[in-house]
Amino acid sequence: MRKKEQLPVFAGKKTSLDDPDKEILDEAYAFLEAFLAGNRWMTGDYVSIADYSIISSISSLNVFVPIDAERFPKLNCK
Repeated sequence: MRKKEQLPVFAGKKTSLDDPDKEILDEAYAFLEAFLAGNRWMTGDYVSIADYSIISSISSLNVFVPIDAERFPKLNCK
């Protein structure tokens, strides 16, 4: 997600997301899903600090726009 899109929500200037915001998050999910193609973890075959770092972002974003488990199976936490 680009910085200018995330600031209004996290700075309290917006209380909900509109469709363009949701599309941006959907793009971010698609990017991460593609990045994980062929890998079990963010940096390859072993868990790293990158995996622990990304989980806080993904779990927070999932509150705003739930992750579609069928489209993004590698991001699904369930």
